[in-house]
Amino acid sequence: LSQMSTDIWAWLGSLQTQSGIGYYKFSDKGSLFETTDTSGLGISCLALKLTYMLGLKHLFRDNQLDGWIEMIRSFQTDEGFFEDPALLSVLDKRSGLFHRDEKTRSAETRQACAALMCYNRAPNKPLPPVPMSKNAICKFMNKLRWDIPYASASHVSHLMAFHKINRDLFSNSDSHTESISIIVEELDKLRDPKTGTWYRRRNAIQHILMTLGRYRAFIVHFPWSRPWRAGPEFYRLARFLKIRKVLSVEVNRIPKSDRVNEELDETKNVENGLWFNRQPSSRQLINGAMKIITGYSFCDIEFGKPEGLIDICLDHLNKADGCDNADIVYVLHKCHSITSYRSGEIREYALDRIEHIR
Repeated sequence: LSQMSTDIWAWLGSLQTQSGIGYYKFSDKGSLFETTDTSGLGISCLALKLTYMLGLKHLFRDNQLDGWIEMIRSFQTDEGFFEDPALLSVLDKRSGLFHRDEKTRSAETRQACAALMCYNRAPNKPLPPVPMSKNAICKFMNKLRWDIPYASASHVSHLMAFHKINRDLFSNSDSHTESISIIVEELDKLRDPKTGTWYRRRNAIQHILMTLGRYRAFIVHFPWSRPWRAGPEFYRLARFLKIRKVLSVEVNRIPKSDRVNEELDETKNVENGLWFNRQPSSRQLINGAMKIITGYSFCDIEFGKPEGLIDICLDHLNKADGCDNADIVYVLHKCHSITSYRSGEIREYALDRIEHIR
């Protein structure tokens, strides 16, 4: 492991741009967003956190670390978010007219703060205000898609982190502590007692309305002022989604009842004839648990019930994807720190992953 750390430091050096330490590209063959003074914030934060996790601080020379810290701090706006202008210039356009990508701003801000705090440094100013009251927090959490826990858990984890950072570094207010407690209470309501994961099934009516709403919204945004372009777009949608007989170019038309029946059939349980939406995949549950546990860990809160989480991780190993591997390892690591349950299997899996990386 010691040799691996040294090798990774050398590898990071090979990814540096001409601007020096702190400025990286994703690959030695290049990347869409290289680190400059106005781009590549995420890459730089990932690299800095990597140096911390591998204990490489002693390899910095002179004021290299201080320079890197200040470069990351320079991305914080007057509003309090850490923003990558190059990345957001693309993502904001995808969010639609008069909208901006708030989720990416929160994620980039959380990551930048985590990188700074690895080396006991703070942002230059407080982070943007977040929901504080019980009503505001419940409204925020209830809007999230808990049938897709990886995404929902990520946003809640950011919310917890924002509260802790503003409390510990800027305000020392008990209101932030109370807000974190409210979040934990609401998360407890979402937790499955068997697996220890956090999610909520989406019922059939919600599934139908959201699906049909997506179709209509998608069609509305076709370039109908240029029908020679909108026509092929509509044709592809109709063909791939098999809804020719339901939707027409009259975008305000209400979908026929047979489409509603098709949507109902997708949520019907063939064993008992009841309509319900199945629970999320094991991959979603594990990755969502990782996000929740990072929030608990960041706020120094115990999450409890680790046995079910260990079972679902070890019984549904996904070795094909780098992020999935990291998420499983993290969940197992945090669970193993509070219980010896299936410890031999956890150790065996960890050693297997090290060999695989080598």
